[in-house]
Amino acid sequence: MRITALTIHNFKGLRSVSVDCDRELVILAGRNGAGKSSALDAITVLLMGKSAMPAEPIRRGEDEGEISAVIDGFTVKRTFTRKDDGSFGGTLTITNADGMRAPSPQTWLDARINALGCDPIAFMASKPSEQAETLRKIAGVDTTALDQKRAALEQERLIIGRDGKVAAADVVGQTKQAFENVRAVLEAGGCRWRDVVRLQTFLVSADDIPGFMKARQEVFPGWFPDGAYPPNTLLVVSRLVRPELRVEIEAMAVRRRAVARRKPARPRKSRRQR
Repeated sequence: MRITALTIHNFKGLRSVSVDCDRELVILAGRNGAGKSSALDAITVLLMGKSAMPAEPIRRGEDEGEISAVIDGFTVKRTFTRKDDGSFGGTLTITNADGMRAPSPQTWLDARINALGCDPIAFMASKPSEQAETLRKIAGVDTTALDQKRAALEQERLIIGRDGKVAAADVVGQTKQAFENVRAVLEAGGCRWRDVVRLQTFLVSADDIPGFMKARQEVFPGWFPDGAYPPNTLLVVSRLVRPELRVEIEAMAVRRRAVARRKPARPRKSRRQR
């Protein structure tokens, strides 16, 4: 959720403020009492509504106030009016560029605010990979390239070992280790073997095909009990990065996200024409 423009009129101690927020960094500066905190409070009230409303939202001596902002291309406007009995009323409207209004504006805002936060108890109980995904979503950071680079380094370290030696000399042992490394990378990315949609295997000799198939038949039944294995492209190349390596395995996986089921719409009753 991104605010690109903010306008405040007669809110708390502020008379009229307009802020251009369409930039990477927005700095509110001023002396004590200039209204910096009131401007931040205005954003909170605009988004949260009654739950964040101060006791007297309208500037003293005024009968009306307004806070408006452009959020993700939508104009969100909250107005305030001072009633004769001293209480305050107001309205909230959300419109897009075509003038269409959101039917439930506060619900619209709540959905976007909730998408930026998380339940702390559920967060602590979730897996590390799920916690990392939640933090990336909140911060809006994409670490895919870094994760892939780290996974490649981890796979090389696991196969070769800290002492610089290959874990196994034969293709059967290297294949099992390579599959295990793929499994570790999948889990680190929040996936499982069943999420793999494609495999690509590189061998340095056609004579290693039987050994590769043997290792595959030993480990795959545990990961694919139904016998439905992902498609695999087997290639024979002249050599790999290091001459002692006999096999390299690449995997492509698609992480499946849970989709909330929508309740079926209730059938509308037809109106009788008189």
